[in-house]
Amino acid sequence: MTKMKHALVTGATSGLGREICLLLRERGFQVTGVARRATAEHGLVNKFLAGDVASETFSSKLSNFLLETEVTHVFNAAGVGEFGHTGELSLEQISRMVNTNLIGSISICESAIRSWKMKNASGTIVNILSTAAFTIRATEAVYCATKAGLKMYTDCARADLKGSGINLVNVFPGGVNTPFWSQSGVDTTSFMDPEEVASVVLESVLTDIHLLVSDITINRR
Repeated sequence: MTKMKHALVTGATSGLGREICLLLRERGFQVTGVARRATAEHGLVNKFLAGDVASETFSSKLSNFLLETEVTHVFNAAGVGEFGHTGELSLEQISRMVNTNLIGSISICESAIRSWKMKNASGTIVNILSTAAFTIRATEAVYCATKAGLKMYTDCARADLKGSGINLVNVFPGGVNTPFWSQSGVDTTSFMDPEEVASVVLESVLTDIHLLVSDITINRR
């Protein structure tokens, strides 16, 4: 009997994270969702871990969970954006982006990698970034910096773990029509559908053929 695969998804209650959860459930995965607050949406996940991904308290809770659970895939889809011209953002706005997009995401990766090493297990981490990781955007300096920072972490960790059975994947979507943009004033009518983007991510990452996927860039034709 084939053992059910188990995925951990951050940012699970909205946007790409939510769509990834739904598609993973359709594929027969057991899904644990991570978000600041649990959702009552029926069928979204099997279990919720609520908390701040950048906090020591949550990191400890997650580490214990990962040691007790056979998680095979981690999808880091949590992210926040604060947009404004250089010199106009408050320290609180800057900290919110750095804590969630960079520190929190790296902490999730480190916890998963540590647990797999302790169990001598393999696993895959998919970091949902943005084309902002390598695109100059005048009013998104800090946001772009957090995404570029996570890209570099992913690249370096993947090199360090080569041959271990643990792989890290960068995903760079262009504009995706999600609630992320609701307060930005950006026109999202030409942006991609989040379900389509999530489908492309899973088709690429969960392929049964023995190929190593490292970077995925997704844009509208």
